[in-house]
Amino acid sequence: MMMKLRLVKDWRQWWRWHSTKALVLLGLLPTIWLEMPTDMKAMIPAHWLQIVSFVVMLLGMLSRITRQKAPNDTTTPTDSESSNNTHQG
Repeated sequence: MMMKLRLVKDWRQWWRWHSTKALVLLGLLPTIWLEMPTDMKAMIPAHWLQIVSFVVMLLGMLSRITRQKAPNDTTTPTDSESSNNTHQG
C-alpha cells in the first residue's frame, strides 16, 4: 500500500510556521553544542541539552496543533479547508 504525498494548500508559507522553526532549531541544537568552545561547554551542564531539546520539541508540537494568525497578504482558509489540508502551526 503506497501513500500519496499531498502538499497543504499554503505550503509556500512554510517559513512562517512556528512548528517549522522549532524543527529547524531542534535539528541545529546538536551542531551548536558540538561547535561550542570547550570552555563555554564547561559552564553549561551537559544534561541541559536534553532539557532544551525536549522543551523545543514540546513547543513545536504545541505550535503544530494551535491555529496561527494568518498573514495579512493571504486569505484565511475556511474551517472546512483548515481541517482538511492546511497547516495549523
